[in-house]
Amino acid sequence: MNFSASHAASWSISGSGVLTIRFDDINLVDSFTNNLASQGYFAYTVRLKDNLVANATLSNTANIYFDFNQAIVTNTVQNNLALPISASNLNRDHKIYLYPSQPATISHCEVKSLP
Repeated sequence: MNFSASHAASWSISGSGVLTIRFDDINLVDSFTNNLASQGYFAYTVRLKDNLVANATLSNTANIYFDFNQAIVTNTVQNNLALPISASNLNRDHKIYLYPSQPATISHCEVKSLP
């Protein structure tokens, strides 16, 4: 797993697939004192399991804990897996444009011949 963070952090994944990120002794200042210094982040990438099928929906909710307070529960995010796409026999006489539509529920693909 690739992982990066704004401050020193450790991570682990349980047997049931729960990702835990720990920022020990991060000591962020409050946002009223210094808004920028009160922020932190982590970013990660994961590999999909081989047995996932196209059109499957992956749902995830995070619980964020500060000190010993109750969890802040995030909105549930849903990602829909699409069939993989590929291209073969492409030549340099065409340009392909792929872009999302807003809201990002539809993607558009244009293939244009070059003059």
